[in-house]
Amino acid sequence: MFTIGDPSSAIRSDYAIITHGDQLEGLKPAALISPLGDYSMEWDELCLPPSKLEPWRHEGDDLCDSVVRAINLRPGQDGLQVLLDHLELPKAEQAECVKTFWDQISQPPPASLSAYPDDSNEATPIEAIRSCSRRLPPSVAAGQAVFWRYSAQILSALMHFSLAAGFSAERIVGVLRETNYLTGDAKDKTYRRLLETTQAIFDYMNDLTPVTGVGWKSTIRVRMLHSSVRVRLRDKKGLKNKYDEKVDGVPINQEDLLATLGSFAIAPLWSLRKSGIRLTAQEEAAYVAVWRHIGFYLGISPSRLEVYYTGPDLVSRAAKLFACLTMHLFSFDLEFDDYRATSTYRILASVAERPPRPSKIEKHLATSRFLIGDKLADKLLIPPTPRRIAFQLGVARAVDWALISFGRVYGQRWEIERVTITKLLVTMVVCWQLGVKRTKFTIKTFGADTTRPPPIEIGDSKTNIVDNAHSETEKDDISPTADDDDLDASVPMGPVAGKRIIRRWQWLLAEMAGVVLAPVGIALASSYWLLRHW
Repeated sequence: MFTIGDPSSAIRSDYAIITHGDQLEGLKPAALISPLGDYSMEWDELCLPPSKLEPWRHEGDDLCDSVVRAINLRPGQDGLQVLLDHLELPKAEQAECVKTFWDQISQPPPASLSAYPDDSNEATPIEAIRSCSRRLPPSVAAGQAVFWRYSAQILSALMHFSLAAGFSAERIVGVLRETNYLTGDAKDKTYRRLLETTQAIFDYMNDLTPVTGVGWKSTIRVRMLHSSVRVRLRDKKGLKNKYDEKVDGVPINQEDLLATLGSFAIAPLWSLRKSGIRLTAQEEAAYVAVWRHIGFYLGISPSRLEVYYTGPDLVSRAAKLFACLTMHLFSFDLEFDDYRATSTYRILASVAERPPRPSKIEKHLATSRFLIGDKLADKLLIPPTPRRIAFQLGVARAVDWALISFGRVYGQRWEIERVTITKLLVTMVVCWQLGVKRTKFTIKTFGADTTRPPPIEIGDSKTNIVDNAHSETEKDDISPTADDDDLDASVPMGPVAGKRIIRRWQWLLAEMAGVVLAPVGIALASSYWLLRHW
C-alpha cells in the first residue's frame, strides 16, 4: 500500500477503505483511511471532504475572464499578443481589468508563493543541473532541475497517470466534450494536443522569468485559453451545449485547476516512488514549489496555494489535498460496455507506437494500471496486465533505476551528460512531432459560433483558419496550424542531429557498462590465473 504524507505507525487492518468520496464526510482528525485500497493516509484538519470542495467548483478566474471579454479575444488569436496590443493603447482607452491583470502577472508571485530565492529573478535550471546537488533549497531553478533529472520518468507519469486518468473524471470530461479536446476519435489530433501540453511543460521548465521567459509566456497563454473556453461555454457556444453549470460548476473551475496542478506536481512524485526511485526531501519540495509558482500564473487562488503548497511540509499538504480532490472527482463508475470507448483508452491509444519508445497499447495500459493503482484502474476499466507485459515493464523500470543510481554514485560529469542528453532527446522528439512549430495555445472554433477567426495573411492572399473539431469525419492531421511559431532554434533537428544524440547516448551507456563490468572481468581473470598457477 502506498503511503501519502507521514501517517502514524499502523498496521494495514487499521485503515478504513474509502471507495466513495461521501465516506470522507464526518471523519475525525487522526483517522486512518485507505482511498480505494491503493493508498493510505492519516486524515487531518487540512483534509477536505466533498462538501468542502464543492464550493470551489463554483469559482473560476473572474479577472482573466473579464480581460478576455474586454479585449474581445477571438478564435485563432494569440491571447498574449492581443493583451500586449491592448496595453499599447493610450491609458484612458485601456480597460481597468486589463491593467489590473497585467500588474499581477508581469511580476514575480507574492513572496509567500514565489519560488525565487532571495527575491532573485533567476529562473533557469542550467546551474542547478550542473551542480548535480540533490539537496538545494526549494526554488524555481532547483525544481526545474528535478524535472530534467528525472524527465523520462516524469513524462511517463504525466501521460499514464495525470492525463490518462485525470481526463476521465466525469466532471472534467464535460468540458472536454464541449470543446472536443482529447475526446474525439482522431488519434493524430489527440496526439497533437498531448504534444502541445508537453511543449507547455517544457516551456515552464526552462524559463519562468516574468514578461520575457518562454515559460511565463506559455502560462499566460494557457490561462487565457482556459478563460476563453470558460467564457464561450457560459455564452452557450459549446459543441453540444449540454454542460450544466449548476451540476458541474463553472467550467475549468478552481477545483479542476487545483486537481490538475496536483496531477502535475504530486502524481509524478508518487510514480517515481512506486518505480523505486527515491528523491531527497529537498528534491520533492523543489519540484512542488516550482509548480506552486506556475500555479499562481495559471490563475489558481493564491490563498489556497498558500495553505496547501507552502511551509516545511508542503509536499505532504499538497499530496493530501490531491488525494481529497481525486476522491471527489472520481466518485463514479464509468458507464461503458467496452474499455476501448473510455477517454483513458483513447488518450493512450493516441500515443501507442509513437516515438521515442514505440510501444503497443497493451504496454501503455499496463503502465497506467501500475502507476494509478489497481482499484482506480478498475474504475477506469483498464484491463488486467498479462504477466509477460508486467515482466517487461519490470525490466524497463529496473534499467531506469540502474541509470539513475549509477549517475548518483559514479561522478558528476557522467550524470550531467545523462541529463543533458535526455533533455535534448525528449525536446527534439516533441519539436519534430510538432513539425518544428510552437503552438500559441489559441482557442479554436467549436460549436455554435458566428465569430470567425481573424484573417491570416499568406503571401498576397488571406484565408480564415477554422478548426472543424466537431467533425469526427475529418482526416487525421497534425500539420502546423496558423497559430504556430518556430520552436527553440537551439534544439538540433534532422537525421544527422538525431544520430549524434544517439551516438552520445551509446557512448554514455558503454562507459557505464565498462565501469560496472570491469571489476567483474578483473575478478574472473584473477580467479582464472590463480586456478592455473595454484
